[in-house]
Amino acid sequence: MKVSREEIETGALTTENLQFALREMQDSGFVLLEQVLDRAYINQLNAAFQKQFALHIQQPPLKDQIANGRIYVEMSAPFEPPYSDEQLCANPLAVQVMGAAMGEIVCGFYNSNTAITGTEMQQIHIDMKRLLFPGFPVVLPAWSMVVNIPLIDFTEENGSTEVWPGTHLNSDDLNLDARYPSLHSIRMNARVGDLIIRDLRVWHRGMPNQTTAVRTMLAIVYNRPWLKLTRPPIQIPRTSWDNLSTHTQEIFKNNVIID
Repeated sequence: MKVSREEIETGALTTENLQFALREMQDSGFVLLEQVLDRAYINQLNAAFQKQFALHIQQPPLKDQIANGRIYVEMSAPFEPPYSDEQLCANPLAVQVMGAAMGEIVCGFYNSNTAITGTEMQQIHIDMKRLLFPGFPVVLPAWSMVVNIPLIDFTEENGSTEVWPGTHLNSDDLNLDARYPSLHSIRMNARVGDLIIRDLRVWHRGMPNQTTAVRTMLAIVYNRPWLKLTRPPIQIPRTSWDNLSTHTQEIFKNNVIID
């Protein structure tokens, strides 16, 4: 969906656009906010990320993983500049949409996903280890969402994610491989500067990166406060914490502040 310059500058969608975003989240399970982040800023972020990523993949376990063809690589984003910038970790437009959909939200997972040249197609999956009340005959409201921020343009050539709109409304995640061929899918193509909000229950898969460029996106997960996560909390340096607004501190309050 298109977002106006005024909405970006004020950090708030109009009532009409907010309702449109919520309708997209309800019907499709995701919404793409177009060009809400400065392209030059994201290009600089990507350059900084790739330097860290080049060191990250020198670790022996990851080198072995890549050598064996498993070249979708995760890396936690350190909660420090530039990643602690609130337009990334608590983008006001994304927070507005998620807050309207889920009420109070908290964040306990700040990660990145990178596809290196030659990646193969992933198996279709959802980004949750389990659904709440699987098989329950009534679809439950959203309780967890991810914000994806592409660090380069996402195209079908470099492996833009394939998603199945509306599958967040299914009450189980059984036999996805047998069920998905009869359902409509789209590729989540996006440009640098776009931001994607997705219900974690949406069926999806990573696709092959057939280019020579490393394809990275940030993946920041938010959920309702009562959802108990098994992941370790984010380690937030005191200096980064002190530079956050009170509102953003509330979102990250369940993590660990380190001196």
